Amino acid sequence: MGDCGYGCGVTPEVEHLLRELDEARRGALKKLDGLSEEDARRGTVSCRLRKGEPLVDSPGEMWDRRFAEQAWPTDPDPYLVELASPLPSGRGLDLGAGPGRNSLWLAAEGWDMTLVDVSRVGLDQALMAAVPLAARITAVHADMYHWRPEKADFDLVIVANLHPGPDALAVILARAAHALRPGGHLYVVGHHMDNPRRHGPTDPSRLFTAERLRAAMPADLTVDVLDTRRRAFSSGRCERPDESVVLAWATKPSAPCSTHRCSGLPPE
Repeated sequence: MGDCGYGCGVTPEVEHLLRELDEARRGALKKLDGLSEEDARRGTVSCRLRKGEPLVDSPGEMWDRRFAEQAWPTDPDPYLVELASPLPSGRGLDLGAGPGRNSLWLAAEGWDMTLVDVSRVGLDQALMAAVPLAARITAVHADMYHWRPEKADFDLVIVANLHPGPDALAVILARAAHALRPGGHLYVVGHHMDNPRRHGPTDPSRLFTAERLRAAMPADLTVDVLDTRRRAFSSGRCERPDESVVLAWATKPSAPCSTHRCSGLPPE
């Protein structure tokens, strides 16, 4: 078998977009040269000054440091709990899982979870947290822009609080949909664009609206829920009524369907 490039089954259009994303990322790193440390902290790539020269961290290094230095939430997303609780346990995939708060809850409920993240520190934290729960999880240290599962046999895929920008989000969600077996579900959630500089990226173009998420959802999934809701927590942390999230819950049909029938929503 020949080289599959970015993954077997990826269309030429998607592979072209992935290559453009790689080039854009490299271009952004070059532009960091000359930024102050304060400016760099506001960006999505971390920069540290040493002897007057900026040292740019890779995304994995940046997230390794963040997970090592900050306490991360451990309670699962309450809207995921609401939507996934009725499902029988199966195989789950958590893209950009970090320390794995959602996967750990599902694993404790009997799910066989695979966690993919660019941060080894975050994955190690998830593995340690799984021990006392006797939870079954598999950690995959990889960049989710390039990683692909061997088979499309997951019952649930989670894409929680990833904000790469509209074009890249559509690619990630297409990958997520490809990983689902027929009848499987996709859960997506992200910070609303009205919440800048509180949580999530400071670039408003990378935050969510219902319209942006609708546009990024794969056409071959049936969208059962697409909603803007108040940001909430599962385990007694203070709710923030002035902050919102945008979420979607979608199902992969057992048979191919047209775009309008799969949308689950009235045509615009």
